[in-house]
Amino acid sequence: MRLVLGVVTAGAALFAASACTTTTVKCGALPDDCAGVCTDVTSDSNNCGACGAACMTTQACSNGACVDATCTALPTIVSVTATSNGDGTIDLTIPFMDPCAEGVDAYTFRTADGVIDDIDVPVPLVASGSLVIQNLALPNESGDVAFQVQIFAGSRESAVATGSVSL
Repeated sequence: MRLVLGVVTAGAALFAASACTTTTVKCGALPDDCAGVCTDVTSDSNNCGACGAACMTTQACSNGACVDATCTALPTIVSVTATSNGDGTIDLTIPFMDPCAEGVDAYTFRTADGVIDDIDVPVPLVASGSLVIQNLALPNESGDVAFQVQIFAGSRESAVATGSVSL
């Protein structure tokens, strides 16, 4: 009697191995069969790392682990105000909003003559506020000066804003 049970067990094991091979062949490069659906558990946010392991809505699945999703919305310059100091320098105020709340960490200021200031902000600013640059020197400029400003938050950049100032 024991011998018969051993054969049945061996046959069941062979059947299970055969089913596994069928799933692997059916799914190709996606060997994980989650409820009958071929799934890549390295990138599927509903099956991250294992079938049924869902990430939170603010997360994405990367290499089988839930990680904070990267925000791609662009920062926005609300307006630009430039005030002449009467000595060839200006004060610049740039109100902005960053929907990703990462903060602005750099800006570029250009005139027709080229880049005047292209610097990193020492401490990234909050999600919304004003970037204030004081005593920005405008060498070789006089009269009405048109300019362009752009802000950066990590690898994301705003559209270019324009303005003018009389020196």
